[in-house]
This record gives sequence, C-alpha cells and structure tokens, in this order.
Amino acid sequence: MAKKKNFPQKILSPSSIATYLDCNRKYYNRYCLGIDDSFRFALIRGSMVHKVVEDFFYLKASDFQPDENDDYEMSFCVEMEKIFDRRWNEKQMRAVCDKEDMDYDTAKMESLESVLTFARIQWFNIRGGYRKMKNFARSWFFLKPKFSERKLKCESLHLRGVVDAIIDLNDELYIMDYKTSNIFKLPFSEEYKRQLTMYSLMMRETEGEHIYHVGNWFLKYGIQALYEITEDDIDKCKALVEDVYAKTRSIDVNDYPCNTDYMFCSQEWCSQCTPKCPIHDEYDGPDKVTKKSKKNDSKKKKSAFDRSDD
Repeated sequence: MAKKKNFPQKILSPSSIATYLDCNRKYYNRYCLGIDDSFRFALIRGSMVHKVVEDFFYLKASDFQPDENDDYEMSFCVEMEKIFDRRWNEKQMRAVCDKEDMDYDTAKMESLESVLTFARIQWFNIRGGYRKMKNFARSWFFLKPKFSERKLKCESLHLRGVVDAIIDLNDELYIMDYKTSNIFKLPFSEEYKRQLTMYSLMMRETEGEHIYHVGNWFLKYGIQALYEITEDDIDKCKALVEDVYAKTRSIDVNDYPCNTDYMFCSQEWCSQCTPKCPIHDEYDGPDKVTKKSKKNDSKKKKSAFDRSDD
C-alpha cells in the first residue's frame, strides 16, 4: 500500500472534485490511501502534450520561415515537431506502453499527429489576418494566448488549479483547456463545463476577472467546444465546491461509499480499485457487485486515444 497522503486534503482541485463526484471511494483511495496511479500513458502523454503546446507559443515570429508561396503551415509543423521530439521521453513512453499493452510506434504517431493538427489550425487561424496585414510578426503576436499555464489558488474556497490558456477572441476573453483524450464527450460535457466554471470562479475570486466564455481544445481533431457560463452557473459551482470540501473533511472510509453505477467502475478501468471495493474480485461482502469485463479478447494493441486523459 502506498504511503498515506496529508488527509483530509487542505485544498481541492477541479480534478479531485471530479474524482469525488465520480466515486467517493475512488477519491478516498487516491487522496487518503495515496494509491499512486501516475504511471499511466494517458496522464504522462497528457502532461507532455500540454508542455509541447505551451512551448510552441513561446516561439518567436523569427523562428518561422515561409515557403515559396508565402505560406507558414509547413514551418508551423516543423517547429512543432522539433518541440515534440525534445519533450517525448522514449524510455518512459516505451515502459508505459508495454505496461498497458499498447503499440509504442502507433502511440507516438497518434500523439505527434495531435499536436501537428493543432499547429495547422493555428496557422489557419491567422492566415487571413496575415495576408491582409502583410505582417507575420504582428499576426503571430495576436495569435498567442494572453496567458499560458496560469496557476490559480483561492484560499477562501480551498481550491486551486492551472488554466491552460486565456485567449482573446473578438475582444472577449476565453478560458481554454486542452484535451488530449478522445471526443466522446462532445458536443457537450457537464463535467468539462464544470471544470472550466471552477477556473472562471477562481479568476473572479482571486483576480477580479469576470470571464463568461470558456472552452476545450480537443487536440486530436483540432476541434473547439465553446461554452457560455452564467451567474447561475457560477453560484452553483461555488456551492458545489463548498459542499464537496465540507464532505471531504471526514477520515472515515464509511463516509466514502463506492459508486458502482459509475461507467468506469471495474477492476480493469478504475486505477483506485482495492479489495475493499465491492467490485473487486477479492471482495467477499454481501453487497459484492459483479460486472462484465470490458476487455477486448482480440490481441490488437490499444490505441493511444482509447481512453480519457483528463
């Protein structure tokens, strides 16, 4: 068993709140028992891709070179691939792919293609303005986010998080979160909107910024999902954060029941499943739950995007 963490948590995050809402016991196992599930491809790849995208926006306009048609798409992709190669840890990625029965070459190719798609979309976003202004440096300046990887900590709500990017679209500020997982939650996700609303709430509480527009970048497909949040959304989110904080002051495992109705509640999919969970093979209590395994009997390797990262 892993070393116990400082429990109860003194400060929550959108991720820990999402874990609690998915399954109370999963939250307890992770944040009280300290079960470490960080060595997973989804988490490692997600963190790496976030860093690649952040590094991309640190480039200077002079780092890009147009082709003979005064087009920068190829240069955007070349520079993005250079960053990807620097950030990709082959030894670590091979180890985690072996652990999860994934084909390494396919996983790397899919991950690279996701950031190249992002690079192409960025060129598409400024191409019209560049051709009108004839000034690439100025166009690049307006494309870059106003803020990247902005850390937030709200003492009054016992909440912290990191905003991937704050961008300006048509004189409106948007809080954006990058997603490296599949897009099964499109076109609308209450979970993702709740996460973004927490960021907006923290921006308001700590910076005095009132941001009503938020969105997700699904990097694999270059798709944006935008949401508009209201004052009612903010109020409900604040009440939810306060409620979860109050309920997670307990250190009694009985106050954290398993949610066996959760779609990923199984030994195969839940990285926090223990013999004390009614879904576990070794559990012998009267409330034992049996579910069909979601495993594919085929020997085909899993795709890098057949799981949720965020």
